[in-house]
Amino acid sequence: MNRWYWHAILTCIVLPAAAGCDEDMAVRPSRESAISPKVQWRATSVTMAEPEAAVDGRMQTAAIGPAAPKAELLIDLGKPCVFNRVTIDHGTNDDEAYPRQLALQTSMDGRTFYTRKVVLGTRWRTNFSLITPTLARYVRLEVKKAGTGSWRVAEVTLQ
Repeated sequence: MNRWYWHAILTCIVLPAAAGCDEDMAVRPSRESAISPKVQWRATSVTMAEPEAAVDGRMQTAAIGPAAPKAELLIDLGKPCVFNRVTIDHGTNDDEAYPRQLALQTSMDGRTFYTRKVVLGTRWRTNFSLITPTLARYVRLEVKKAGTGSWRVAEVTLQ
């Protein structure tokens, strides 16, 4: 049996039975649920300047937001994707350009979001590692506790 078959069993049957299952896990992963190419991603934000810079594939550009709770960045992946790791690269220009606490939220429809994990922010790069692979079309990053400088997102990657 191929690895996608086992991935589907693990993601949709075994793990949800052990850990609970949210509505956005109801769609079974398939080859079509692999992470979409970054050129299909769209980033938006009402609190950050130049949100598209967070997904443009260039470390020299960045979305920059206020050092305030509730600042957020929303990424539309273009289609439902399965992932279990999200990395936010803050760039290297400013040692204080990261929030002290950050939440990862996911959604299939862009309206109902589930908080997957809240982590402490770190200099240069903040990582979210999820035990259970998640199927979602939308990824929202929300500041829970602000840092001392502006929030800088040079690049977001999913695995």
